[in-house]
Amino acid sequence: MCGISGIFYLDDKKIDKEELQRFNESLEHRGPDGKGYFISKNIGLGHQRLTILDLTNKGSQPMKFLDRYLITYNGEIYNFSELREELKNKSYKFNTDTDTEVILAAYAEWGEEMLNKFNGMWAFAIYDLKLNQLFLSRDRFGIKPLYYMFKNNEFYFASELKAFAFLNNKIRPSIKEEKLVLLEIPTHTEETILKDVKSLEPGNNIFINKNNFIKKKWWHLEHHIYSLSNNYEKIQEDFYNILLSSLKLVLTSDTDVCFSLSGGLDSTAMSSFVRENKIIKYDKTSKNYKNFFNINYENENLFVNQIVENIRSEKDVNVFQKTLKNNDFNFDETVKDIIYMENIAEPATGPFNLYKFMKSKNFKVSIDGHGLDELFGGYGDYIDLVLLSNLFNPINFNKVSSNYSTVYNKSILQNYYRICKLFIKTFILKKSYQPSFLINTKPELFTENFETITFPFQTKSMHDLNTRLKYDVGSGYLPSMLSKFDKISMSYGVESRVPYLDWRLVSFAFSCKNEYKVLEKNKKLPRDAFQKYLKTIPKVLTQSKKKYGFAPRHKWFVDFYGNFVKETINNNDFANVLSFCNVKKLKLYIKENNYPAIKNAYRFCQAYYLKKFFNKPYSYKYKRDKATI
Repeated sequence: MCGISGIFYLDDKKIDKEELQRFNESLEHRGPDGKGYFISKNIGLGHQRLTILDLTNKGSQPMKFLDRYLITYNGEIYNFSELREELKNKSYKFNTDTDTEVILAAYAEWGEEMLNKFNGMWAFAIYDLKLNQLFLSRDRFGIKPLYYMFKNNEFYFASELKAFAFLNNKIRPSIKEEKLVLLEIPTHTEETILKDVKSLEPGNNIFINKNNFIKKKWWHLEHHIYSLSNNYEKIQEDFYNILLSSLKLVLTSDTDVCFSLSGGLDSTAMSSFVRENKIIKYDKTSKNYKNFFNINYENENLFVNQIVENIRSEKDVNVFQKTLKNNDFNFDETVKDIIYMENIAEPATGPFNLYKFMKSKNFKVSIDGHGLDELFGGYGDYIDLVLLSNLFNPINFNKVSSNYSTVYNKSILQNYYRICKLFIKTFILKKSYQPSFLINTKPELFTENFETITFPFQTKSMHDLNTRLKYDVGSGYLPSMLSKFDKISMSYGVESRVPYLDWRLVSFAFSCKNEYKVLEKNKKLPRDAFQKYLKTIPKVLTQSKKKYGFAPRHKWFVDFYGNFVKETINNNDFANVLSFCNVKKLKLYIKENNYPAIKNAYRFCQAYYLKKFFNKPYSYKYKRDKATI
């Protein structure tokens, strides 16, 4: 929805207006439709607006309420209409049609307890003029980001790390070399790549005033797990109804809405809901939401083309599809992608171009299929976990292994041998997780002084499927993926909404038995429910054990990124910027010109450009231009 920022001096020092403006305007890509400020003595709030609800100027922020509370807010409270009626019955009056004003009234009435009533995604800061106190909050699963720095009685917060590069030199944080050298940036802890800058963890709040700094967790998943019926038919129905309700809520918008279509089960299922007119509209439902976007790769993923053509043949739908070709590669845009993602990870060519495509067609809201894999065991290592837990149960092991032969293309005996090795590694050697794949597989790519750096060792002592899934939702795959897609979508001013992460559906998922998730197939319950209730979803998706999605094949990746990697590594200052990299060995390595070499070298390139960006203040060199495609 927006970009937020703020500065709060606890020693009553006056706000530097120019610094706050730089801090805030570095987030203009997140909210290109308007900006606003509130400055009073020791407090300054900034906001970059993406207009989605109440398109008038009444919805501008920072917004004041009751002459006491001010808010700068990023996100959506999907059930705000219901809460507004409840607050009206308590004599509150509203001047806008925004969820922003509802948050303020809810805070005035219920304080922080209001969060338990919210269904949505958010990161916001509310300033209490009377108490000279700041309250910050982040949603249950960290869909919306929030970073902060508290140093020398000065408190700064913003939606993205890059904003901190625009602070005055005396306070501007530097990059952490010890984090960068891992070539993997964790997004599930409060630690970031910038010194003194932390991420507010999902489901956490901060209260700060002159006397106190209090950070506490307000959301606990384990408090929302409950007993389900033993009737599998009833469980399928409940899953379907909760998801249907979630989809109705995420279509709340005063602007047009579109759907991301990767060709996989999760996004295709959502398209089926709206194409089959399952959604019961209400007054705040977007007037135009049967819009579907797909980015494909040249000569690849022909299966998604079949789905797209099936949708295109239907009435009252709009389908937008673009095929990426090698000559679409743009060096400068790839550098910008790295800066905007603020992470070291696999390139996101498809998603970046997808949201760019949406922006060029004037869409601001995308409904995306994230989260179902983490809730119901959609990834390959979850299959390994089930195999591991059944290692000494031959009947179950053979059943699971035979059903996944199409995934592994291995015999049951080969699977047994592979899982035995995993058992030894996990239970005996206790090496189920290492902080960086590259440190372990290619140590020669690092300089000798690299050995003086110590790395944390983390063991995932979780061998039950639900325990592992809880970890991945709270601290593993999911926070990393949400952070990535927020940065990617918002780099083009497109808000990504995730109906599978409705808190009711998450609680339901973790109340389900393991066998409803992974046994004869992964994501068993969703596949069965979709096949039962949705007529337009292809059976190959509900029955297949393979994943379909945005990822390009290896040859395409090498052709697209090979020259970028080689040109970057040949920059004169590359060795000086990345002192931990053995550049000679890296140049020899990329001569192999295969997928592992280019993929691994790309991570060094990401580290190089991130370090250059954060070491050079006030640079708007990487600002996004208007999306054209």
